[in-house]
Amino acid sequence: MQDMPPSEAIRQAVGIHISMLSRQTRRDYAGFAIGKRRKLAIVPVIAQEMAKRILQQVILEAAGAAMEVEPVAKRIEAVLMAYPETEAFLIASHSAEESEPARDELTRQVTLDLLQAYTPVTIEHKRECAASLSNGWKMWEVIPAGEEPAHRWQRTWSGKADDDFIGFDDDLSIGRIFRIDHIQQKEKWFWLLGYLGVRLMRECPASGWEDTMRQAACRVERCYKSVVELNRAGKESCS
Repeated sequence: MQDMPPSEAIRQAVGIHISMLSRQTRRDYAGFAIGKRRKLAIVPVIAQEMAKRILQQVILEAAGAAMEVEPVAKRIEAVLMAYPETEAFLIASHSAEESEPARDELTRQVTLDLLQAYTPVTIEHKRECAASLSNGWKMWEVIPAGEEPAHRWQRTWSGKADDDFIGFDDDLSIGRIFRIDHIQQKEKWFWLLGYLGVRLMRECPASGWEDTMRQAACRVERCYKSVVELNRAGKESCS
């Protein structure tokens, strides 16, 4: 199977990311009327995640140097902010006849801007990288071998076996990881995002499973970070 052309890889990554935005995120960007009640503090969050997705598919070079996420995200952010309010409003429309052309045009503009600014180089991927894992995540979303939990994790029940833990960010419980006996997947580690006392604006599930304790703890921390970032953006837009 031949590699996808870099320009097409960028376009596809941008289009997929826009289509996968939650309804709330699209509404925050689009507003509840043309130019009204838009929460543009969400734009840097969208741009950052979109840049990460693109750089998982291609290398973007400028003057022979590979670009990091931040400068790419800044360019995407500028395109998102400059997108006309009338078109931005259509992105959150319930009508596919309205939303799809608006999303396609935004995808085109982001792609064109990046192609004008950078030289894209395709990253070779195995075909299965596009497939979902059985636990619901894409291959590029797996917890890598070198990633370790950043927060404090302790046993849920004092003195019990090491198969049930709660994670903390200072004194805030961010989630729980555990194994369940007497089921087919008893070797799997299940995880639950904690009740964080905030509106759950997020781009990821609140529960699932991983193969190891380390992966489950890291998954909770990733989802917790997503919730915190999206809620922070929502608060800043209201201040």
